[in-house]
Amino acid sequence: MNKTRLGINEYLFTALIFAAAIWGPVPMFGLILYAAVVEKSEIINAGSKTALLIKVGALLLQSFLNFIEYVVRTFATDAYDFYSVMSRIDYLIEAAVLCAMIVFVIINAAKGFAKKTEVRYINPQPQPEAQPAAPQAQSAANAAPKAQEQTQTVQPGTTVCPQCKKAVAIGTTFCAGCGYKLQ
Repeated sequence: MNKTRLGINEYLFTALIFAAAIWGPVPMFGLILYAAVVEKSEIINAGSKTALLIKVGALLLQSFLNFIEYVVRTFATDAYDFYSVMSRIDYLIEAAVLCAMIVFVIINAAKGFAKKTEVRYINPQPQPEAQPAAPQAQSAANAAPKAQEQTQTVQPGTTVCPQCKKAVAIGTTFCAGCGYKLQ
């Protein structure tokens, strides 16, 4: 988890974007613009795109429903039931967007506050060396260390495949990334 230039991690910044979307479009667009110009993070970019899609989609849907309401109002001025239904639909859309934004705030805040564990391991099975075709590849192969000690951050309840270095759930028999038998 990387920290932003504001001093908070990427997931908390993404949660802040979703919270700003609840406050209104101006704070949300301000944070998204800041993230696009200053912060170069895939996590923040993905969160920004999701917030934009939800907010813009809801605004387009509400605008379309308002257009239908105005058209009906033009031709039928005594359609009280129709206006009541349209008003309820509008409130329903606002409630759904609000709930979606709150869920994304909670998810990203939980990811931001989650503790990461550091696992150190030594590769028990050295990889067989391939025969290089060119002398340049041979010198590069000789420069690589034989025993690899690597550090990787993984979620609690997971371990690392010794062959492909991907995170796998504890108790899994085979690695989903490479098929290596873990137990």
